[in-house]
Amino acid sequence: MFVRGIPEIQNRLSQIEKKLANRSINRANRAAADPLVAAAKSRAPIGASGALRRNIVKQKWRSKFFASVYSVGVEHGPIPKVKLDGNFGVFQTGRDKAGNRIFDVRKLTKRERRGSDPFYFHFVELGFRHYKSGEMVSPKPFLEPSLQPASGRVIDIYTNVLRKEIF
Repeated sequence: MFVRGIPEIQNRLSQIEKKLANRSINRANRAAADPLVAAAKSRAPIGASGALRRNIVKQKWRSKFFASVYSVGVEHGPIPKVKLDGNFGVFQTGRDKAGNRIFDVRKLTKRERRGSDPFYFHFVELGFRHYKSGEMVSPKPFLEPSLQPASGRVIDIYTNVLRKEIF
C-alpha cells in the first residue's frame, strides 16, 4: 500500500521542535487506534456478560525509542478489592518506612465499578485444550482479524491528523 505525502511529513517533522513533533505524533497515534478498537469490538463475541467486548481498549505504552506507542487489546487482570464509598475506592498502595500501610483514595474506573474481568479472552482468541476430555476447543479470533480490514483507515487517519498538526 502506497501512502502519498509521507516524505513531506517526515521532512516537516525533522524541521519543527522535538516536543511539538512528539505531541503531534502522539495525537495521530491516539486517533489512528480508534478504528482498530471499533473493528475489534464489532468482531468480539458478546457472551453472557458482555465483559469481553466492553473491555477492548487502546492503551498507551512508554517507549525510549518512539514518541508514543498505542496497543489495542483486552483490559484484564485482577480487580483490586476496595472499600467502596460511592464512586470512590480506598486502595493500599504500599507501606512507609515504619511499616504502616499507605492508602490512596481515588475515583473508580468503569471496569472496577462493574467488577467484570474478561480473563478468558485468550482462550477465545487462541483456543484451548479441555483439561478433562483433552478435546481441542477451536479458536474464535477477533483481535487479529480486525487488523487487516481497518489498516487502510488507520493509515489515512494517521496521515490526516499529522498533516493538520504540522502544516
